[in-house]
Amino acid sequence: MPRQLQSDTHKVPQRKKVIAGRPSKAPRSATTVIGSIWKTVYSPITIGPTATFKESDTSLMTTDQGSDCKMDQNTFARINALCLKATTLSKSARALEVIVQAHWIDCYDARIKTLAEENPRLSPTEARMAGLVEACTALGWTQKELRNRMMIWRGYKEIKDAGGWVSLVFTGSGIYSTCKYRVGFDDGLLQRLKKILASLEVAADTLHPNWRQLLTPIGAGTQRKYTAHPHDWVVDGEKDAIPLSTTYHQWDRDFSFQHLDQCILDDCWHGQDPRRVCTGDTFTCSECDQRQSNDPQFNKCVCFPILNSCDNNVRIPVQVARCPHGKNNGLFARCAFERGTAIGEFVGLVTKGIEGVDVMMGGHGDTQFQIYQGRIGNYTRFINHSCAPNAQFTKFVFCGIERILVVSKGIEAGAEITVDYSSSYWNKLDKVDKYHYMKPFTLSPTTSTNELSMTSSNSSTGEMSTPSVPRRILPKRARKETSYYPSESESENEAEDDEEYNSEGEVSLLNKESKPSAADDTPKILPRKKIFPFMSLPAEIKNMIYKYALTSEYEIPLVFKLKGYRHTITLGDPTTFQNFRRSPFRDDFDGPSCCRYVPLARVSRPSFAPSIIALNHEVCTQAQPILYGANAFALEDPKALLAFCANIGPKNCAMLQEVSLKHFGNTVVRRALCYPAFAALANAVNLQILSLDCNIRRGEPILTARQFFRDGHNWLEAVGAKEGRRDAAVDRIQLGMKHIDRPRHGVPDADDATKKEQLEKMTSIFQTELRRLLKA
Repeated sequence: MPRQLQSDTHKVPQRKKVIAGRPSKAPRSATTVIGSIWKTVYSPITIGPTATFKESDTSLMTTDQGSDCKMDQNTFARINALCLKATTLSKSARALEVIVQAHWIDCYDARIKTLAEENPRLSPTEARMAGLVEACTALGWTQKELRNRMMIWRGYKEIKDAGGWVSLVFTGSGIYSTCKYRVGFDDGLLQRLKKILASLEVAADTLHPNWRQLLTPIGAGTQRKYTAHPHDWVVDGEKDAIPLSTTYHQWDRDFSFQHLDQCILDDCWHGQDPRRVCTGDTFTCSECDQRQSNDPQFNKCVCFPILNSCDNNVRIPVQVARCPHGKNNGLFARCAFERGTAIGEFVGLVTKGIEGVDVMMGGHGDTQFQIYQGRIGNYTRFINHSCAPNAQFTKFVFCGIERILVVSKGIEAGAEITVDYSSSYWNKLDKVDKYHYMKPFTLSPTTSTNELSMTSSNSSTGEMSTPSVPRRILPKRARKETSYYPSESESENEAEDDEEYNSEGEVSLLNKESKPSAADDTPKILPRKKIFPFMSLPAEIKNMIYKYALTSEYEIPLVFKLKGYRHTITLGDPTTFQNFRRSPFRDDFDGPSCCRYVPLARVSRPSFAPSIIALNHEVCTQAQPILYGANAFALEDPKALLAFCANIGPKNCAMLQEVSLKHFGNTVVRRALCYPAFAALANAVNLQILSLDCNIRRGEPILTARQFFRDGHNWLEAVGAKEGRRDAAVDRIQLGMKHIDRPRHGVPDADDATKKEQLEKMTSIFQTELRRLLKA
């Protein structure tokens, strides 16, 4: 049977009220950086090589055109064109500038490598200084000026390496401050750019076809990867986008889709538009009581600017992408849509009398029409259903023509745009709404219908059924008070519960006495679920559950994260810094002290569930010793170590058994955090292993011991006071392979056995110097 969308009264979600006051500049983050990239991609200004100013353009700048002179329409139009050309030229020149600067960093690194190969006696520092001197001589800058610029240019290179040239070109004017202050680099900016690389290339290649021509000066490829319409490609995560037609080949091998900007009339209407509500020369908006006109000079209605002819060049930031859960394709927002903002018009073939397919139903009075989007339409065709939609279909009359719009209810950037198909759609369709267990309910006729709803037409009579409200209200069933302990009535009915299993071993939802007949259309009510008596389990079983849920075979990588202006830690990506398989630190380990960690090539993130400790206070008290005492924690740097110790508190710090530090601080600011980080670690007096898997002073164990004593003497003294021996903590410190001095260029690397001997010798010298400093 046909499935039809039908519109009723017009009610638009109200826009968010603007609170008067002094505007404040929001802090820039990784989200704002990515948002600015998408806004630049979908801006009306096309990025690409532009021509220089002509003499006719420069004549306008030299002419005295002040505010007191007369300005005719033609001259003002030329000024507007000149302004647009200057803006486009400025943006393209800025994009070319950052491209060359990022490429300069690649060339500088290649030059350093060449100098090191040509002069093996040069150390890495000497090779870098030689290349820096060459660059300063050629550029005419001082070393300080070039170093400051290189810090920013290297940020350009990191963005390019993660998100491709497209991310660098369309970042906008804020890229300078982003790279200067490293905005979002610690908040997953580069990882997020890598994930949206394919999406950015699809939008850039189709909306800015000449942007790759900016790569010509550096010799990069200038051929477009994606052509045709922006919505002819379906984005699939980090994979390359696939053609739209291929996603429908499983149903139709000859599928094709034609994109439209406006609805077209079927021949059955003989040139008469059925959407026309009124005729005349002037039209007034029923919402704002302002004049409507297709001429921007006379139009005063601003309810939905997307319908104005002056805004036809507006690019809506949406993309077609693959959806999970078997929904094939969906429409995703690349920028945020405020509540009450029009996302687009439902565009397709205006026809009538179609049956057996999904159509949009519209009309007024006795005139009814259908909008079909099977193989012709726009991006609104790919909007999926949701029981909690973030958009809705709304009827709006503009210049006497009835339009059907998709209006936002408040959509965040990156979210899928969805609408509610309503219960009428699923009632007349030969499938069920898999997001609900019960059949959709229909509201009473007294309820107002203010959104588009799904209805079905009678194929024999052609009459329309009564529309229903898309919002589904489910009746709540009464629940009895649940106890953790089985009652006598439940124990008596155990035999009846056993009979609920059928011959195939499946559980029946209803008892035999309450099983409805085949003709009964009443909804099937799910049985009352029994809560598992977890708290009444023996302590041994609960400890087994805690160990299974809260322990990991691998080190747990933790990185620093600023969340809500608070210093916190979060699980890090194991591929970002080296991970190791844990090994026991008990007495039965018979390997050498430097081999307690076995390197792995790549491991997955630890699969444990620490959220179980948030169940209640009793579970938290029982599970914390297992979480902090039976795991090995790998901290990225001193900043993460300080946040970790400060957040878990002194009591949980005392439970720690194994901690490793992957970086000692690669900047002056982070090295300054070493002292407070180890001061916070002073509560971890039961720590059995402190692995310094980082480079403190490579190849210099005495200086390494002095540096560690200066920053970590609080922890050393706290452990010594507890054990009654000053050097008790010295034996608990392990040095990683990064402390071994690297061989110079041209010298072959040592084998594993030699490295282990060198590390054991360095560890002995390190421990001897620490004991001397502790006066043990």
